Amino acid sequence: MSLTTMDPAPGALVGEKYRLVRPLASGGMGAVWVAHHTKLDIDCAIKFLSTEFVGSPSAEARFEREAKAAAQLKSPHVVRIHDYGLYEERPYMAMELLEGEDLCSLLSRSGRMSLQRAALIARQVGRALAAAHDAGIVHRDLKPSNVFLAREADGEVVKVLDFGIAKRTKEEQGHVTTGGAVFGSPLYMSPEQARGGALDHRSDLWSFGVLLFEMVTGRQAFGGATAYDILLKICGEPLPVASEVAPDLPPGVDAFFAQALARDPTGRFASAREMAQAFDVLANGSADTMRAPAVVRGREEATAPNASISGPTSSVTAGRRRLMFVGAMAMGAVALWIAAGAGDRPSSARPDAEATSERAVPTASVTPTPPVAAPLAPPETAVATSEPSAPAASHAARRAAPAARSGAAPTATPSAARPVGPAHSVDPDFGLPVTR
Repeated sequence: MSLTTMDPAPGALVGEKYRLVRPLASGGMGAVWVAHHTKLDIDCAIKFLSTEFVGSPSAEARFEREAKAAAQLKSPHVVRIHDYGLYEERPYMAMELLEGEDLCSLLSRSGRMSLQRAALIARQVGRALAAAHDAGIVHRDLKPSNVFLAREADGEVVKVLDFGIAKRTKEEQGHVTTGGAVFGSPLYMSPEQARGGALDHRSDLWSFGVLLFEMVTGRQAFGGATAYDILLKICGEPLPVASEVAPDLPPGVDAFFAQALARDPTGRFASAREMAQAFDVLANGSADTMRAPAVVRGREEATAPNASISGPTSSVTAGRRRLMFVGAMAMGAVALWIAAGAGDRPSSARPDAEATSERAVPTASVTPTPPVAAPLAPPETAVATSEPSAPAASHAARRAAPAARSGAAPTATPSAARPVGPAHSVDPDFGLPVTR
């Protein structure tokens, strides 16, 4: 019914306290007005049952059921109902006035959205559905026009609207009218709802999945020229593949929708909470859990752009440090080679060689960045792994070199003979001794 033919008019007093200001919206079952609460001095919304349904027991019962269901759900993500009554024999409900837009308008204007943006909305829709399901209420008509993105002081708050065809799970679940019309929106209807079967909370989870599919792909999951075509696709045709519609989505998105849109209700997520959490992991944890690993220097490392880095340095700084260590290691190897090639030089020269070797080693300890790649030492340079001191390593290298040239087995230096010096450790990234 158009707004111009509505019986209520601006200035009319409803329920002795709601002054009608202007019409706000109209739908199949009723119309919504902006009103002012004269006693509390606040604005609110008044929803009236359409004139054509006044006197219809089923329509009036449905309208009252919407008011009761929303009023009983104590959730910030369900529109608040303040009052219910009759205005000139017409049922009405007073509710909070929302500022913003519904999800249908947003998708029509902006198209598909990012996984992260969709996850913000999904979290709140999941809470609203969880509150309803915990109270034994199945919404049965979850769709973009019933998801409202309200602007509030603390930011955007998602509200689920219109519990008009909601049913309690313990009540009779028949939902086909005498004219054969099925309650609910065909585009978002579960297979069991389309067939007229008994419903539980998992029917809402299917609708939730169809809603999310449209949000992240920009395309309706089950489109069709007629309601009959749509219902045939929902009940029998192959399920849509999100990554084929939007190839830039992460690989895990297809597994998520395969479960969310399982035609057998037992194959779906167990609850709205679980489903929203799974989607949140998909959206915000995809960098760590959904990308395929890549081989880096013989080791598998995560390719996520936001992978965590151990220590205060960034990946760029860590790369530069590695290059510095490689250079230092090469200098140390050259020094050892020179020392070994000098033959049996006097013992008085050894401290100088050791000092040279020690100067080639950085004196600041560096926190390694896991996972640790294989050491990049040259093949001809032996790297100690049992944490000997740097002077002891120099002695061992000089003694091993002549022995190798003569074919004799090198003699190990006893640990008791190791000279006393600064404490050293071995850097796990490169096997280099590092002064503590």
